[in-house]
Amino acid sequence: NGATIDKYMGDAIMAFWNAPIDMPDHRKRAGESVLGMLAALEKLNASLERPVRIGVGLNSGVCCVGNLGSRQRFDYSAIGDPVNLASRVEGLTKLYGLSNLLTASTAEGLADLALVEVDLVAVVGRDEPTAVYTILGGPEVAASPDFLAFRDEHGLFLAAYRGRQFEAAAERLRGLRQAAPAQFAKVYDEYAQRLAIFA
Repeated sequence: NGATIDKYMGDAIMAFWNAPIDMPDHRKRAGESVLGMLAALEKLNASLERPVRIGVGLNSGVCCVGNLGSRQRFDYSAIGDPVNLASRVEGLTKLYGLSNLLTASTAEGLADLALVEVDLVAVVGRDEPTAVYTILGGPEVAASPDFLAFRDEHGLFLAAYRGRQFEAAAERLRGLRQAAPAQFAKVYDEYAQRLAIFA
């Protein structure tokens, strides 16, 4: 999808869009890449005894991009706070048991995909919480009645939770567990633990 593959780091790949060639739809390309990677992974896992899991973190922002380094060693790369945030968001995929997480700055360019807000997170080095979302599917999923009903109910749960209506949130959470996609199980386990503490 037109990404610049920056580097391979152990079991990770760092890639970015919109440089060196301008891409007005870079957020969309990144979102489509997530869906493409997950589709390829599903095919791969069908042939494996032990499935492989991945975590993808996406963020958008103004970075310093170009040949970076010293006389002895330099390469074409990107640095800056948005890169650090993408890395932090990727690390949170394990906590929530999700294959991908992205920030609001990326989500705003993915209106046609099936996006759901997951949480507000405190990230090292930032005073304000960061909203994180996950992609559950492409345009066909985004338009489906089941997804729209789930997203709306999930939004009501988040509103009750953030409004400190913990009993109402717990009640909505019990209902959500029946209708939510399987990958949300760990997300709701996390919320259930918090609600128990807050109550």
